[in-house]
Amino acid sequence: QRLCFDSFAPQVILRNMGSEVLRSVTITAVIEGGNSLTYNWTGSLTTYNETTVMLPSLQTAQGNHVLTIFTTMPNNVADEDASNDARTFNYIYYEPVAAPVIESFEGAFLPEGWDIVNADGGNTWEKTTVGSKTGQASVRISNYATGIVGQRDFLRSPTVNIAGVDSAFVSFNVAAATYNTGSSQSGSSQDTLQVLVSTNCGKTYTSVYKKWGSSLVSRTANTRTAFVPASSEWRTERINISSFVNAGDILVAFVNTSGNGNDVFLDDININTVTVNPNLKEAGFLVTPNPTDGAVSVQFYPHPVGLTGINIYNVSGQLVKERVIPSTGVSANVYDFDLSSYAAGLYIVKAIFTDRVLTKKVVKVK
Repeated sequence: QRLCFDSFAPQVILRNMGSEVLRSVTITAVIEGGNSLTYNWTGSLTTYNETTVMLPSLQTAQGNHVLTIFTTMPNNVADEDASNDARTFNYIYYEPVAAPVIESFEGAFLPEGWDIVNADGGNTWEKTTVGSKTGQASVRISNYATGIVGQRDFLRSPTVNIAGVDSAFVSFNVAAATYNTGSSQSGSSQDTLQVLVSTNCGKTYTSVYKKWGSSLVSRTANTRTAFVPASSEWRTERINISSFVNAGDILVAFVNTSGNGNDVFLDDININTVTVNPNLKEAGFLVTPNPTDGAVSVQFYPHPVGLTGINIYNVSGQLVKERVIPSTGVSANVYDFDLSSYAAGLYIVKAIFTDRVLTKKVVKVK
């Protein structure tokens, strides 16, 4: 369904449904609104036997396309039964986009560059306006209506380039409920949501998130009708995918495996990257902006393990601001302070670690 390059070689299976030995046939491939090719096949194919034919490469433009391949003139005569001479195949091709990819499903569905893999042709991901975290719309898969266990449906993002950054993340809002939370529903038969990352155009995937049952639902009570989330029944998930930065181009798939449970909703999908200030990467500890008219950010790189507090002193040595880091651990790399109510002049920022103290000067200009 998805191409990651602008040329491809179609592979077709040619089957002889006639009573005579098939010795030649013309195969034509046409991209809707685009390029076409003609290939003259020769061989010896007896009745009901088949062979695989690799056609020459075709160039394709960006967009959603239909490839049609048909045969004519078997053994240099018109086919007496042309009803089985053609096949069509839908595919998309879009060049990789730069992060961030932000999608709240308010516009046309599917959004440009997104696709769905629905192997069994049943219920799958769809746009809905019955519930959303933000705006008016979200996407939903109706496990309540499916009644089938084990059906897997992929909602796949555009191909995103995340090369040359320091870190990358996937975040989204999810809402889900279960039909039955009783012990009779095993882990293998519960609705499951996975987030997968592919570095090879969807040929293989790595799982970066998997939740089901009580870990997935945002409504804990059994829901015996089709689930519609209230505004409070959404949860934000954030996944660090920085291990894929060196891969360059990735696609992200949201995969629902049905467990004959209830509906799952997604909204506000965000694939974003972070590039660290090169001065911060070199120093490991920055205070910005400097000079400042009041707002000050104390930044660390990498994560400041062992940080116990940040103190700011005026030039006379008086403590004017203090941030104590809880004993539960460091939760951020950036800490903001406001010096707007203090006099202009020189201030000293001290980052206190369990084994050292780092010091920076900052000038307040107003």
